[in-house]
Amino acid sequence: MRGLCYAALISALTVCGLAQSGPTPKLVLDSAKPIIYIELDHIGPRPPVEGDEPDRGLWLRLVNNSVVPIEVQTMGTSTDPELTLVPDEIVGRWTRIKESDAPRAKKADGLCGRAHY
Repeated sequence: MRGLCYAALISALTVCGLAQSGPTPKLVLDSAKPIIYIELDHIGPRPPVEGDEPDRGLWLRLVNNSVVPIEVQTMGTSTDPELTLVPDEIVGRWTRIKESDAPRAKKADGLCGRAHY
C-alpha cells in the first residue's frame, strides 16, 4: 500500500512539474562569452596611489554577462575622489623547468674520493 502511495505522489509531482515547465530562462546574455570576464579598457597616465607605483596604469573592465547581479568590494583614493579602485593582489607564478637530458657532472665524495652521479 505504501509503495502505491509513493508511486501516486511521484506521478502527481511529475505531472505538476511538466505542466509548469516552459522555456528555460537564459542566465548568459551572450552565449559566445563567459558569464563573468575581465577585458582591457585602456592603458594611460594616472596619478600613483602608492609611492612606488608608476605614473602609467591599465584600466580593466569587469564584465557581467549574466542576468544575475555581481558584487565587488571597492575603495576610494586620496588622490582622486572620482577614481574607484578594486583591491588587488599580485600573485607570483611558479614555472617548473624540465630536467635537461645532458649528462650530470660527477661530484667527488669528500671522505673517500668516490664519484657520485
